[in-house]
Amino acid sequence: MRINLDMTLLDAVVKMAGGNPGATRVMCELMEPNLEGDFMDICRLDDLKLYGPDIWLAYKDVCGMNIGKLRQRLRNNYHQLREDVLKIKRR
Repeated sequence: MRINLDMTLLDAVVKMAGGNPGATRVMCELMEPNLEGDFMDICRLDDLKLYGPDIWLAYKDVCGMNIGKLRQRLRNNYHQLREDVLKIKRR
């Protein structure tokens, strides 16, 4: 896990993105419109060990660049999201 309780929201986003601008964008979109409530989506990404480019793959390739679909996947049966990202990486 990369996120801990001592981090600010900005620290968590930077740590999760690992320098990947696409991942940063996705996490910022996940935080809209409710900055506190949607932080759990970032925590779910951390729980799945999806970081940096894997976050971008989840958004772009698995969810078709649809942030609503990514939110849905993170909130319902989110472990399958990791499997779908890993399938894409194996191609």
